[in-house]
Amino acid sequence: MVPSVIFHMDNGNWSIGHRGPLSYDINIIGPIFYLLKIQLIPTLRGQGIGSAAYAGFCHAARDLGCREIRQTPSGTTCRGETRMEWCLRRGWLRKGCEAYISL
Repeated sequence: MVPSVIFHMDNGNWSIGHRGPLSYDINIIGPIFYLLKIQLIPTLRGQGIGSAAYAGFCHAARDLGCREIRQTPSGTTCRGETRMEWCLRRGWLRKGCEAYISL
């Protein structure tokens, strides 16, 4: 599969998506960077690629003037912890079913 990037701007809000070994969907609404989906193909999991992607999302969100990243993590990691646990272990905070981090 050839990776693709989709940009869409509507009333100042952005939607960005990428498809490939690392796939993700992002919405930027005002100062909030919403990480809607992140998925890494199974053969690449457990190698630090997801952690590097999260660091990249934080850097990009800061560069875009966002104050916070939010997501609704679901499922489990290749090591068996929930994605919410994964986020919390890395300093994200929980509010209901969302995880967020201030930038």
